[in-house]
Amino acid sequence: MKQLYKSPVVIAVFLLCQLTVILADDSQWVQTILRQGKTFELTARGLCSDDQGRLHLVYGESDLFYALYDGETWTIEMVDEDVVPGRGASIDVDRRGEPDICYIDINTNELKLASKWDNQWHIST
Repeated sequence: MKQLYKSPVVIAVFLLCQLTVILADDSQWVQTILRQGKTFELTARGLCSDDQGRLHLVYGESDLFYALYDGETWTIEMVDEDVVPGRGASIDVDRRGEPDICYIDINTNELKLASKWDNQWHIST
């Protein structure tokens, strides 16, 4: 596996209802379309890297999504469906490299924490 990102240069572009992530990879830019067909919300707090240099991204509109970049491919998972996560969803990773996502569900006005362990999402309010 190639060297991953400790301090990534990332640009997220929302054009024509698609989420495009552009990464600085060695001496070139790599562009990947993650999602199409909706308008997505992503903030600066919605991106982080772990100790292995993998990128973690959280975004959403009517559902909350998590994306992981391992240096070669993106893996996308639905974290919570039928929620409106608002504009402040934030992500961090624990010592094991597992994501924790904090967001407000605008439908219920609840602050939620989604944590992943044992390959499952656990959501608490």
